[in-house]
Amino acid sequence: FNSPFDPDIYSGSLSGIGSNSANSSNLAYFQNVSGTLRTGTASMTAPSAGLLKTTVSYTATSTEGARELTWEATPDSRLKLETAATLETIQGKWVGRWSYAYGNIENFSLSISDTGVASSSMTFQSDCQISNGNVAPAIGGVNLFSVSFNVPNATQCFLKSQNMTGVAYVTSSPVPGKSQRLQWLAIAPDGRGVSFRADR
Repeated sequence: FNSPFDPDIYSGSLSGIGSNSANSSNLAYFQNVSGTLRTGTASMTAPSAGLLKTTVSYTATSTEGARELTWEATPDSRLKLETAATLETIQGKWVGRWSYAYGNIENFSLSISDTGVASSSMTFQSDCQISNGNVAPAIGGVNLFSVSFNVPNATQCFLKSQNMTGVAYVTSSPVPGKSQRLQWLAIAPDGRGVSFRADR
């Protein structure tokens, strides 16, 4: 997160999970503040307890060289990762901040039915829409949801005709008077994506 709200999005496949290091040969980095998409590789190590160090190297066509990112590897204690996700937890109406690199929408409304259908009557970046949205508990009995939706063909939309996939989770909310927080992230195959944070 470059601000309290809008995250940069890193995506790719990891090999070596479960060992002392992991690597990604197909890293995509989507910069939220500008919509810039960079590609490269990454290596991940654990230099000390509770920390995760990632070294990112971009392709030669990028103006930015290698950079290091270090963050806490311990999950948010409010996440309760070991608790299996259920549709009852996430269903209903969520109103929050929808971010898409070229801007954001406050009070964006997203509804999730009791069968996991995700929908919104709102648009972003002029004419981007959510279509055929779906939310389902992820495999493994952890507190994560798999999310997917389509973006129909549209004149202005940078994600037109894309199939979006990603993850979501629900934690307790740090906002006074709210009990739940939804974090939602979805990307297109090339790594461009959107994020959503809502409290209720």
